[in-house]
Amino acid sequence: MVRTVLGDIAGDALGHTQCHEHLFIKKGPSFDLNPALCMEDEERTVTELRAYVRAGGKSVVDAQPPLCGRMAERLVAASMRANVHIVAATGFHKRQFYPADAPVLNMPREALAAFFLSELREGMLSENGERLRARAGIVKIAFESGAPDPDPLLTDAAIDAAAETGAPILVHTEENCDILSLVRRIMERGVAAERVIVCHLDRTCRDPDRHRAVFETGAFLNYDSIHRLKYLSDAEELDIICGMLALGYEEQMLLSLDATNRRLKSYGGETGLDYILSSFLPMLRARGVSERQIARMTVLNPAAALSFR
Repeated sequence: MVRTVLGDIAGDALGHTQCHEHLFIKKGPSFDLNPALCMEDEERTVTELRAYVRAGGKSVVDAQPPLCGRMAERLVAASMRANVHIVAATGFHKRQFYPADAPVLNMPREALAAFFLSELREGMLSENGERLRARAGIVKIAFESGAPDPDPLLTDAAIDAAAETGAPILVHTEENCDILSLVRRIMERGVAAERVIVCHLDRTCRDPDRHRAVFETGAFLNYDSIHRLKYLSDAEELDIICGMLALGYEEQMLLSLDATNRRLKSYGGETGLDYILSSFLPMLRARGVSERQIARMTVLNPAAALSFR
């Protein structure tokens, strides 16, 4: 069972899925840091999603957690209007993306866990602080820039919520983070590694041995810097993905864009949410990647990774 903003669905209903995207980000601290981190126009986002659906996309994970720009009610509206499944996130992001007085930064562990649980079980908070019927379907954990470990209080609360509900966990990584220690910590708390999606290692840690070590825990790796050319070229991304496929890790690999407004066509960008379907998958095929392997990374693995256990 996968929890979308419109309700629970079977994993095999997801179809082509990109497990780390951003569809809406309300203007706030993230915009002050980087103007690319603001997408609050419903019409533009719906237009982007409709192009994604025309290209063959069916599902998207919106990775923006609460109280730092997530626009939950617009995710619901966009899901209905574009006829696309959207999985929303609870949990937490880096501190720099929150107002200084954000409640999530100043709550005890029990209260944090209760908040994350309420978003998974009862409904998400809207922009106005009202409880929606739409529920979150994944728990986000984020490393801070330069920190080997994520915030222990927030992390423990997020793991508590995932352990109690069976929800999957999405991990934002940074350079020099100790992702293996975090995965072990999650597993020690009773959450299987197969419920963990590790993001951004294609740009934050290019060491193939580290990728192999994460795969060996049983976690999923989301290669989500595709066509983020300030980090790496498509050719470099293809080398990473094809190298891991050659080592036999196809059952744990996911593909995404981690898009910002500078990369969404409807916001004036050049890439488009449909880039993987329209441009990158043909590149993979040209490198000899099979249709079976592509289906694994884009359909079957997301269904497994996003399912509640």
